[in-house]
Amino acid sequence: MAAEPGLAETVRRGLRRLCPRCGQGKIYKSFWNVNERCPACDLLLDPSGESFGIYYVLTASITGALIFCMILLRPPSLAAGFRMLVPGALVAYVCTGPFRKGLALALNYRFNPKEPRAH
Repeated sequence: MAAEPGLAETVRRGLRRLCPRCGQGKIYKSFWNVNERCPACDLLLDPSGESFGIYYVLTASITGALIFCMILLRPPSLAAGFRMLVPGALVAYVCTGPFRKGLALALNYRFNPKEPRAH
């Protein structure tokens, strides 16, 4: 049986978009489509959809960071602020989406396992 990965290794695997259990299988079929199971070890990646909550919190943290940036930048008008905020938010959400989902799946595996942990 393989040794259980520690928290740091689980997070690393999630950010690399690899299976949190074996670290070999890719969790994505394409940019936005998550595999149901790991192709290497057959782990059910999101058994009951619990990773949505973690994904939501990670997304909310990006929103908070963008609001903080707007407070620091102090745009000259509300319209100028929106012209900076909307493109920045879209880029931040789209570019970090797969990494946030990978991290959410890894943390869900680590703290809420639904399958046997070692294979």
